[in-house]
Amino acid sequence: MYDYVIVGGGSAGCVLAARLSEDPGVRACMLEAGPPDDSFFVRMPLGIVALMRSRRRNWMFRTESEPNCAGRRMFRPRGRALDGSSAVNAMCRTRGHRTDYDYWAALGNDGWSCAGVLPYFKRFEHRERGADAFHGAGGPYNVAELRDPNALSLAFVEAAVEARLPRNDDFNRANQEGVGGGMKRRRRMASAAAMHVLSCARRVGAAAVARSNLTIITGAHAMRVLFDGRRAMGIAYRRRGPARVRIAPGSRGEIGLKSADPLADPRIQPNYLADPADLRTLVAGVRAARRILAAPAFDCYRGLELFPGEEVRSDAAIEAFVRQRCETLYHPVGTRKMDVDAMAVVAPDLRLRGLDDCAWSMRRSCPRSSAATPTRRPP
Repeated sequence: MYDYVIVGGGSAGCVLAARLSEDPGVRACMLEAGPPDDSFFVRMPLGIVALMRSRRRNWMFRTESEPNCAGRRMFRPRGRALDGSSAVNAMCRTRGHRTDYDYWAALGNDGWSCAGVLPYFKRFEHRERGADAFHGAGGPYNVAELRDPNALSLAFVEAAVEARLPRNDDFNRANQEGVGGGMKRRRRMASAAAMHVLSCARRVGAAAVARSNLTIITGAHAMRVLFDGRRAMGIAYRRRGPARVRIAPGSRGEIGLKSADPLADPRIQPNYLADPADLRTLVAGVRAARRILAAPAFDCYRGLELFPGEEVRSDAAIEAFVRQRCETLYHPVGTRKMDVDAMAVVAPDLRLRGLDDCAWSMRRSCPRSSAATPTRRPP
């Protein structure tokens, strides 16, 4: 079971996976349809020539016919690998125009103004020239000027200046107007820090685990989001064969008191398999286990099936076996609701409602998690 399932191992997905898994109490899984970014072409700037035509690492999309472009279907390359399009791009560095951020903030998105996001850009960045009011140093994302610019590029800049365009050697400051050499990255990876964390994926490939609490599955194409009403419960994906599912249980139980005696055991009612979907998932798991054990790799080891037994074949028979023999991995969580409504026991700052100077462990308020128990000390 995972606390988070991240669909897509592009730049944002890799950063999200890396940041979430910094907490050892969080279990995360990231699915990526493409392969690891272990190609030599990903490592060198000139590799973009090959990557633009690589069906293994590029979705090779095309637009529909464009009526204002002579009816052409335009080439639309998109990265298909860990780090997404940042694994196949031209390695230029630009943050976007300040007015875009300010417009988002004006719509009511607090914190998304240019001034609001600048500290995060600076914190993430390592500018080789050093930090200033618009740039950071010491972060995981390395940027620098070109060390050996092409003579024709330099001539182009000078020609533009001569044509009365303003010179601008840094498009990531207050003003983006002008012409200049721009800034580049030393590696073709926008999520450099994340990919350092996920570097195991490059060596191991398909199902790599760079951190013990982070699972990376490449070659996994997400098929659909699984819902319980309006709640997303998991992801069905396909990887070299049948569709598979990563899903959280839908059954919900409760914990209470048997008496006022604080030494008495609590009353625990998990309600396992109360949701029929949980039972269907376990039946599918039994069938999947049988397929695995029937594979040629087990030919020299396989004996008679002991559990559930050869005679247990129908869904009804497997359901009966599951009901009789299933166990859990003993990580119950979610005993205290954290929210802002009247039914919530815990506020968003983890304080118990109605009490002063009393907070609650985050793990008791999370609906899904491992058994790690980080605590928050009240200020």
